[in-house]
Amino acid sequence: MTAISGDVVEAILSHWTAKALDQEFRALRANSDTAIRVIFDSEAKPDTPLPYCVFEQAPGTVDSRMSGLVSDQRQRINEVIYQFRVHAVVKEEAAELARKVKEAFEDAQYVIPNADHVNTQFETDFGVRDDERGQWRWVIRYRTLYDEAVISA
Repeated sequence: MTAISGDVVEAILSHWTAKALDQEFRALRANSDTAIRVIFDSEAKPDTPLPYCVFEQAPGTVDSRMSGLVSDQRQRINEVIYQFRVHAVVKEEAAELARKVKEAFEDAQYVIPNADHVNTQFETDFGVRDDERGQWRWVIRYRTLYDEAVISA
């Protein structure tokens, strides 16, 4: 069985949960109702209370291919770029939450179903003011490599 990029997403979001990042965001909300989500895939609803985080993943690519350990096996090194966008009212709050996300994912080792996590590399982070909404967004971007065994039929 081979891994798919959704397996990587599942591993990353499991790591988010294990690092208790939801609690960090809820602590800064006026309403800390646990039924209101903190992290969203691709976009949040317009009425989502601040602060919150949006997770985005770019299409994955095959970085390299090689022979496996047995004759009918091939290995692939896959690369996935993903980012977290922290949304907050003020710049300092966005930056502080982004720092916590970055610390949580620094040297992270993921358990990826049907694959082996090779490494995760921090790419960049930056803050942007959204003048239309009067909010701040802080982006933290990573690149992850994972090794996948592919059995030939």
